Amino acid sequence: IGRLLPTRDGGLWAWGEGGLYRRDGDRFVRLFERGKGFPGSQVTDMMEGPDGALWLSFAGAGLGRLIDGELILDKVGPDIPGNTVTGMALDGRGDLWMTPSGGLFIRRADGTMEQVA
Repeated sequence: IGRLLPTRDGGLWAWGEGGLYRRDGDRFVRLFERGKGFPGSQVTDMMEGPDGALWLSFAGAGLGRLIDGELILDKVGPDIPGNTVTGMALDGRGDLWMTPSGGLFIRRADGTMEQVA
């Protein structure tokens, strides 16, 4: 298992060699298999948004949001080195803060992006 994320509702997400899993009672259920419906080869970070959506960052493949079982992909743009985000956080305004391999970027709720460090 490469990443674990507990959720506000008591759930648990896990990313591992086989793909993305969600705990269902006492067992884990695979929702996406690596290479089948999931971009990139590695999830570099996961977080839960205020709406309960699962945010994922992929090595070399940008970002994704899992909402009601549907994965919505989002390239982060040419300013992000290698299109890879290694850490992310949402602030109270809905702005997404991202740490790629170099620098600090913010993508505002209106979709604009800027490098802040």
